[in-house]
Amino acid sequence: MLVNYLLDTFTMLTISVEFFDPIKPASALELIKMFYQRKVSIKSLRYQISRDSSEFISKILDECTKVTDYVSINAVHPNLLVYTPPRPFKTKMFRVWGTTNWFNLESFISCRCIFLNPGDNSNRTAETYSLFFNKWMDSDVRLQKLTLYFLEQPEYQMIMNALSNQGTKRIIDKDWIEVTRRNGSEFLIEAVPKIVVIYSKQGYLDCWNMI
Repeated sequence: MLVNYLLDTFTMLTISVEFFDPIKPASALELIKMFYQRKVSIKSLRYQISRDSSEFISKILDECTKVTDYVSINAVHPNLLVYTPPRPFKTKMFRVWGTTNWFNLESFISCRCIFLNPGDNSNRTAETYSLFFNKWMDSDVRLQKLTLYFLEQPEYQMIMNALSNQGTKRIIDKDWIEVTRRNGSEFLIEAVPKIVVIYSKQGYLDCWNMI
């Protein structure tokens, strides 16, 4: 009733939404659908959930494909195997932490920037990362920057090993590496303890120009 009143009283074409406990996933989904039904565009959406509810998390993520600028998901106990979106995400930035095994990197390369905290119980393997990097670096997709943070040493080493096999590697300084692939595409890698940031060459230039 409050949301309907606000939408009736104020002219809103775009909004930003944040959901925190104790709001129920079903209520969050209902509100998101209400905004779209009222022709309101969601600019950013942040969702923190500590409930086991695969059914509703999947449906909420389906609706997030329409968010334009920023999506942040902290799902503590999602009982998901792997989430596959029904359509590409429009959002420029996607950030995910908490339990992240449901997050299939290949399904989100339509985003411009991804921030991922794999967590202590990550089920990703060296092969998983190698296959993803191959697909990303051999394609013309929107993704320009991938940040993997709060990494434990085994995960950090798997990622660095997978990146080392992507092409000709050139050490720029102690924290920066340039990788040139056989197809000529170039990627810059910033690697410090617990954090790896991977830029496409254009992504790096865009980030530099924004400073």
